[in-house]
Amino acid sequence: MDITDGHTVRQFDSEIGSLRLSLLEMGALALAQVEAAVEALLDGDDEAARAVIARDAEVNAYDSRVADETVKLLAQRAPLARDLRVVVAVGRAVRDLERIGDEAKKIALYAIEIHAAGRRAPLA
Repeated sequence: MDITDGHTVRQFDSEIGSLRLSLLEMGALALAQVEAAVEALLDGDDEAARAVIARDAEVNAYDSRVADETVKLLAQRAPLARDLRVVVAVGRAVRDLERIGDEAKKIALYAIEIHAAGRRAPLA
């Protein structure tokens, strides 16, 4: 069953769908950030590491936007039961994805630091 099945209010369906889409987009971005940071670390690619650091703002923007959408949806629609659980779960997942983005940034910073010291990544 899809999380948007069965509502009589189409606008609410649309809002839940928008939250879901934002969560999926943010998840893809967080995954790409981690992959790029690890590759930068292993390959000694400081330019790629800097790109990861720069894109952290994009991850943070998703976090802010989805948090705002979640609060608005809770305040305007007052969802119950399954719908409330979905909205809360999206909020929690977004918080975790933002943390993952922060960790990717840390990996990228670490990559730059060890490359500047003339060392290689421990796993390389």
